[in-house]
Amino acid sequence: MMNLISTWYLNLTRRPDKATYTKAMLTGVDCLLEQIHRIDAHDGADYENTALLCDAAIAEGFPWFEKLRDCWMGKGNVATMWSWCKSLRLLSQCLQEEECAIFMLDDQTLRQPFWKFGEAVSDLDDLKILQVSQWLPHEKDEAWSPLEKFPPCNDEPVNDFCYKGFNGAGDAVTIFSAEGAALMLDWFAEDPYQFPEIQIYLRSKTVFDGCYSFQEPHLWSGFVDDRIFAKKGTDRENL
Repeated sequence: MMNLISTWYLNLTRRPDKATYTKAMLTGVDCLLEQIHRIDAHDGADYENTALLCDAAIAEGFPWFEKLRDCWMGKGNVATMWSWCKSLRLLSQCLQEEECAIFMLDDQTLRQPFWKFGEAVSDLDDLKILQVSQWLPHEKDEAWSPLEKFPPCNDEPVNDFCYKGFNGAGDAVTIFSAEGAALMLDWFAEDPYQFPEIQIYLRSKTVFDGCYSFQEPHLWSGFVDDRIFAKKGTDRENL
């Protein structure tokens, strides 16, 4: 039996407002405080250039960042990749056999109670990665649309909630076991130029053992309304 034990979220130090919101939202869907873990995201603004950022990532144990020194990515993109790698390694080290965790970004919201996520994964004994948030790259602007606009390429149900295999892109809310986090980290090492949402998309036409997606993703997660984080001096100041 697979046990969902915790939620981890990625957050920049300079965005405590998002950290406060995320923790409040998670406790509101019955996730206990002791089950909620913040991961400090690396910030490209802390580094003078991409080369220095890559040096720091390599020193932390991710040698494939050598390939990103002179690529198209700016500091923000490289810092995001480094944050993901750090998070995946942490999950692969912290989770025990038959345990899994929700991993999410701090601009996302869950639309179901925590216990229901646990119910959905409980019989997925071989779970590595469950893709919660899903979108098709050519229809990204319609991320709130119902499922009929996003016909799944994998539609073999394995229980009342999940399909076998990935469907499209999507990484903002994902459920990992230790094995799944290590697998995603391996994908990064092989191809560090692709963001995690694209790593998933590239594999969405092939059913991998232990990889799943929700049948109705729009019912499980979504974007936080950005008016919540509006700053003074913007056109949303008075909203």
